[in-house]
Amino acid sequence: MKYLILIFVFISGLNFTFAQEDTEQILEQARAAYKSQNYIEAIQLIDLYTTFKTDNAESYFIRGSSKLNLKKYTEALSDLNKAIGYDTTLAEYYFTRALIHKNSMDESSALNDLNTAIIKSPEKAEYYNERGMIYGNKKIYGNAMMDFNKALKINSSYAEAYFNRGIIYLERESYEKAVEDFTSAIKSNSSFALAYMSRGICNLILKKYDFAANDLQYAIGLDKSLEKEITPYLDEAKKQSKK
Repeated sequence: MKYLILIFVFISGLNFTFAQEDTEQILEQARAAYKSQNYIEAIQLIDLYTTFKTDNAESYFIRGSSKLNLKKYTEALSDLNKAIGYDTTLAEYYFTRALIHKNSMDESSALNDLNTAIIKSPEKAEYYNERGMIYGNKKIYGNAMMDFNKALKINSSYAEAYFNRGIIYLERESYEKAVEDFTSAIKSNSSFALAYMSRGICNLILKKYDFAANDLQYAIGLDKSLEKEITPYLDEAKKQSKK
C-alpha cells in the first residue's frame, strides 16, 4: 500500500491525468481503511484522492470522520463542512458533525445538527440518544427523557439509552426507576461497567448494601480504571452491610 501511494504521488507531481477508475480505486481503498479503523491510512488516501477530485462529499466525510476518531476536531469540522457543502441530503453527515461539535464543547451547534439529522432520518435510535445526552447535560430533563424513550421505542435493547435514562432518573432522585434502567442496560450489555457502578450507587442510597457491594465490586472487575472512583462507595457499602 505504501509503495502504491508513493507512485501515485510521484505521478501526480508530473501532472499526470488519472482515469476515473484510478481515482475511484483510491476512494474504495479509503473506504476499506476507514471501515477497518485504519484512520491514518484513510486520511492519507483521501489526501491523495483530493489532489485529483475536489468535489466529492464522501471523501471529505471519510477524512473528517477519521480525524474525529483521532480527536483532531478542528480539522474534522473543516472536512464535514465541506462534505455537507457538497451534499446536504445525508443525515449521517449532520450526525457526525454534531459529534465533532459535542467534542469541541459546542453543544448548541451539536443540537442544531442533531435536529437536522433526525428530520432526515427519524428512524435512527442513536440520533435520539445523542440528542438526549445533550439535553441531559443542559438539564432539560423532559426533552432528554422523550429522546431516550424514543430511542428505546426504536431499539428496545439499546443499552446506552437505558443507561442514559437511568442517569436522568438518578439525578432526579428517582432511584428505583434508575435501578430498573441500569438493570435493563446490563441485560443488554453484560460487560457495561458504568451501569453496574451506577446501579451500585443507587442501591447504596436505597440502603441495599449487599446488592450495592456486589455491583460495585463487579464494576471494578470489568474496568479497573473505575476503581479509584468506586472505592469510597464500596467501602461504605461494606461498612454498612456489617452493621
